[in-house]
Amino acid sequence: MPRKKLTDLGIENLKAPKSGRIEINDSLIHQLAIRVTAKGQKTFSVRTRINDAYRKQVRITIGTFPAHSVADAREKARDVLLTAQRGIDPNEVKRQERDEAVRERANTVAEVCDIFIKRYAKKKHKHWQKTERTLRNHVLPKWGHKPFREFAASNINDLIDDINDNAGPFAANDILKILKVLMPWAEGRKIIAEAPVLKKIQRTEENERDRYLTESELPSFWAACEAVGYPFGPLFRLLLLTGQRRSEVASMRWSQIDGNDVWTLPSEITKSGREHRIPLSDLALQVLAGLPRIVGQDLVFASTKGTVLNSFSKAKSHIDKAACLSTPWRIHDLRRTFGSLAEEKLRIMPYLVGDVLNHSPKKLRGITATYTRGDLLEIRRDNLQMWGQYLSSLVDPQSQLNVVALPRQVRS
Repeated sequence: MPRKKLTDLGIENLKAPKSGRIEINDSLIHQLAIRVTAKGQKTFSVRTRINDAYRKQVRITIGTFPAHSVADAREKARDVLLTAQRGIDPNEVKRQERDEAVRERANTVAEVCDIFIKRYAKKKHKHWQKTERTLRNHVLPKWGHKPFREFAASNINDLIDDINDNAGPFAANDILKILKVLMPWAEGRKIIAEAPVLKKIQRTEENERDRYLTESELPSFWAACEAVGYPFGPLFRLLLLTGQRRSEVASMRWSQIDGNDVWTLPSEITKSGREHRIPLSDLALQVLAGLPRIVGQDLVFASTKGTVLNSFSKAKSHIDKAACLSTPWRIHDLRRTFGSLAEEKLRIMPYLVGDVLNHSPKKLRGITATYTRGDLLEIRRDNLQMWGQYLSSLVDPQSQLNVVALPRQVRS
């Protein structure tokens, strides 16, 4: 077999044989060779013997040229020869690494969380559905497709801070509590080598927030959404218009909108675990009508990869810059804005505000909820239409949506 000093330029100029293949060994590392096939493919490989009782000869493929340079090939060849000299089959090492890569790809955050719920939470926790929803709403949108090992090794503080900023301290503390169980469980199942230390991460202070956007702030917020544009601009507008949670609006699907004006949230994605129907006001329908409809895409707000949106912090910073509001606010404050202004300005009864927000009927109406089984859909329709007209009067006084005035509900 010919032997010469391999160089990148020399390999690049090698001509493919008419048939079969040619192989040239490196004069610096004799066991390293470049093989050229009739189709022009050029592949580095190492041929050596394992330093064990059997002295078995092995050939290890390093990779193709030019994806691997000569310098890369020599470095990998030295590692292979050292492994063989220690009596270890380099091909077996490659197989183990390949199997580990397959296991890691299978052990995504979404897969591990699913196993955690099935194998642990369902058996140990009475309220395991809340754990499942919390992970689905606050961890999986951003981390679900990534390897769990990468997630576990990341800065958990950043994750908790992001959830606290966007969903509030209660959600942040819920996630921290879950992770303190999930990580040791994953270590015990050999999914990760060592669980991150979470004991020193402080729980976020759970002070009740009273921040909501005022009448004078809403026009600036609305205009900022216009400036930011699709997908986050209209998504933030629908958060305000519907009063629903960020994760619920972000995962909104066209197929969930029945009869063009009722959006049905399936029970598996709501915090309450109940199906929830939200009548869409004229202004909400106007926002939806301005959105692009992508063939084959059911998500109303899809990322460039066709998945549920994340990076809400970055989007909110753009809205903050455009709106120039003097007082800091969080995304969850849009939900509080609906609740506060609907009650204060539109005089909608608190239990009806809570019904739109999908709060527990028993918490809203007490023992009466046992005997009142209507879903209040038509009342929600009137209230959300009234809310849409009220917003329209603030952000676009000339809008035709202000012509029809719905009767207000008055307190008894």
